[in-house]
Amino acid sequence: MNKLDQMSSADVFELVNGLTLPQKVQSTLDLISDAYHEYGERA
Repeated sequence: MNKLDQMSSADVFELVNGLTLPQKVQSTLDLISDAYHEYGERA
């Protein structure tokens, strides 16, 4: 089990709450990009 599997919602909240708005936006864009590369364009 890796570290991400062991994180609680409180851990995630604390991590995200410490990010600035630009960091949150960049993180979201990175997640979208990763999903697009993995799954492609599905309509």
